[in-house]
Amino acid sequence: GEYTITATNIHGQQVETFELEISSDTSPPQFTSTVHSIQLFHGQSGIVQLDLTGKPQPKVTIENRDDYNVQVTGDRVIFTKVTSETGGVYKLLAVNEEGQDTAVIVLEVSGEAPQFVGTFPNVTLPHLTSHTFRVSAVGLPAPSIEIARISGDVQTVF
Repeated sequence: GEYTITATNIHGQQVETFELEISSDTSPPQFTSTVHSIQLFHGQSGIVQLDLTGKPQPKVTIENRDDYNVQVTGDRVIFTKVTSETGGVYKLLAVNEEGQDTAVIVLEVSGEAPQFVGTFPNVTLPHLTSHTFRVSAVGLPAPSIEIARISGDVQTVF
């Protein structure tokens, strides 16, 4: 606003006017990128880093989705062990006392994480004998299977 300042002594006075603007150290939320895309395989986890400005720090929420495996932490959206049901469009809302902004995350879930068929019992073999392990796994794309010794210095992959 406009102010006056007055200096006075026994010899007189001087009056000046001036304009005083107080700048706000606040700003509304703004997503630098309003569309984010992430592709994950079934069962994978991933993070979308949001490029967001605003003071005070905006609070980000996801609208209209109640997925237990999707969380917003600060400026990150974390997807945990996604499934085909998790895939889709997520509308983000960033809010602070100065305003709000929106962005969208498109999550594409493809394939199926490897999953072993059956169980693996422990096997004890006499020295210098052989054994056939029957192992199968399903997934998209079809998984490769490795058997490796993990104790000692020897690691053999079949």
